[in-house]
Amino acid sequence: MWSVTLSLIAQDTTYYQVSGKMKSIGLSVDGQREGTWNFYYVSGTLSAQLIFDEDMLDGKQRYYYPNGSLQALEIWNQDLLQDSAFYYHETGALEKKGKYLDNLYFGKWEFYHSNGYLKRCGNYDQGTPVGHWQIFYEHGGLWQEGKLVLGLESGMWQYYDNLGHIQYVGAFDHGRQIGVWYKYNWRGKKKRWKYFD
Repeated sequence: MWSVTLSLIAQDTTYYQVSGKMKSIGLSVDGQREGTWNFYYVSGTLSAQLIFDEDMLDGKQRYYYPNGSLQALEIWNQDLLQDSAFYYHETGALEKKGKYLDNLYFGKWEFYHSNGYLKRCGNYDQGTPVGHWQIFYEHGGLWQEGKLVLGLESGMWQYYDNLGHIQYVGAFDHGRQIGVWYKYNWRGKKKRWKYFD
C-alpha cells in the first residue's frame, strides 16, 4: 500500500492600480488563476467577471461597460472562444449575437443597430462571411441582399430603397461588379443602368 500526498498553495490574490484602487481579485492556486476573478475599472466599477481553470479562461465570461451595463457574454473552453456569444450596446440593446468555434465566428450571426433593429445577418465559416447575407437600414427595412463567397460579393445582388422598393440588381464576381446592372423606376419598371467589364 502506498499513498500520494498532494500539496496545493491557494490564496486570495488582489492586484491594485497605481492609484491604489483595486484592479482585480480572485483565487490563485500554485501561481495560477482559479475560479471566478473580478476585474475593475480605475473608477472602481466592475469591468469583467471571468472564470479560470488552471489560468485559462473556461466557462461563461461577463464583461461590463464603465456605467455598469452588460457589454458581453462569452463562453470559453480552455482559453478558446466556443459556442454562443452576446454583445450589447452601452444602452443595453443587443449589438450582435452568434457562435464561435475555436475563436472564429461560426454559423449564423446577427448584428443590430443601437435602436434594436437588425443591421445585417448571415453565416460564417471559419471566421469568413459566406452564403446569403442581408443588410438593413437603421429603420429596419431591407437595404441589400446577396451571396458572399470567401467574404466577397458573388452572383446576383439586389438593392432596395428605404421604402422597400427594389432599386438596383446586378452581379458580382469576387467582389467586383460585372455584366449588365439594372435600375428600377418608382413604378417598378426595370431599365438597363450600367455595364461593368
